Amino acid sequence: MPPLEEQRRIAEILDTIDETIQATERVITKHQRTRSGLASDLLSGMSCGAPLRETPFSEMSRVGGLTQQTPNGTGAVWKRLCLKDVAESIVDGPFGTAIKTEHYVQSGGVRVIRLANLGEGHFIHRDEVFIDRRYANALSRHEVTSGDVLVASLGDDRHRPGRACIYPTEFAPGVVKADCFRIRPSELIDSRFLREALNSGGVSAQVRRLVKGVTRDRVNLSELRGVVLPVPSLDEQRRIAAILETVDETVRADKVKLAKLRQLRSGLAADLLSGRVRTVAA
Repeated sequence: MPPLEEQRRIAEILDTIDETIQATERVITKHQRTRSGLASDLLSGMSCGAPLRETPFSEMSRVGGLTQQTPNGTGAVWKRLCLKDVAESIVDGPFGTAIKTEHYVQSGGVRVIRLANLGEGHFIHRDEVFIDRRYANALSRHEVTSGDVLVASLGDDRHRPGRACIYPTEFAPGVVKADCFRIRPSELIDSRFLREALNSGGVSAQVRRLVKGVTRDRVNLSELRGVVLPVPSLDEQRRIAAILETVDETVRADKVKLAKLRQLRSGLAADLLSGRVRTVAA
């Protein structure tokens, strides 16, 4: 128990960090809402055959502290295409027993992409498991490479079926496991736009109508192939994806800052409340 003056000083220091942490959390929430609104706005052409807005592409809109361009006003109509129409190939993981725990190797193998790696719009890099390269060659039909879009067939209370992400460019080729779909985009669609389209409200609503299952929600691959994606030109797809990725980068930077603040707070609390670090002269 330090003197009362030191108690107050310790509390003030920790309160100051707590306030900074809370302010950072509010900024992250704000940017996430901005991102959600932008995605809804930019993908509003998802109403089949709806013309784009009349505002010129040069118009700028200030959103969430970031300067972004609004969709172009060419009057062009977005095409109505099924998922199978914009994919070079769509495959699911091999039958459940094809990749089991006993197939895993410690290192030097090919990574297995599992349901736990598929986040809403982002690849979750954790819980790495590998299989022998020779065995992976036998499963080459299920290969996933840089830029492929991954879709979850299963959902639960916290994760919806049909959520999509992109396999990171820096990762070596892997193999998808059961309950994961791999979509290789054709030249008609940008992989980043495809990810956004699959995670959009309009497509998510289509997937919800296809969901079946007793214990867990599930969508099957044959039905997912028929999901409708209104698609703009490649140039506009890339502009839309770039705008949304700018906000994603801001959120990621804020989250890194938040993690450092929490770590600092934890370390300071341990030092100050143990007497290892004194705030006033003893």
